Amino acid sequence: MENRVKHLRKVLNLSQKDFGDVLGLRPNTISSIETGKNTLTEQNIKMICGAFQINENWLRNGTGEMYRKPPEIDELTRVVNEIVKSEDVFAKRFLIAYWNLSKENRTVISDFIDKLANNK
Repeated sequence: MENRVKHLRKVLNLSQKDFGDVLGLRPNTISSIETGKNTLTEQNIKMICGAFQINENWLRNGTGEMYRKPPEIDELTRVVNEIVKSEDVFAKRFLIAYWNLSKENRTVISDFIDKLANNK
């Protein structure tokens, strides 16, 4: 896990001091974690994952993507995959047509959808 902490810090282009400042830890504590002298506490793991949007499985085990996907991205991916696999021709046409609209026209459609959703 210490290698992943150091890798993350390097990817973020942060010094041990700057990385520690975000987490409320001293630079020598970060150094001790990165060299394996100290292990990460549960609280440290939660703080790193929360502060930098890191996937906890990646930090703990090295599995999965380094960064967490925002929940709305997961939902969007799920819905788009369902539409692609479905036989709903209208939904496919609608998505393509919407994406090809000008920004102004997308705003009109977006406002309309918001009004529909609020009048369930």
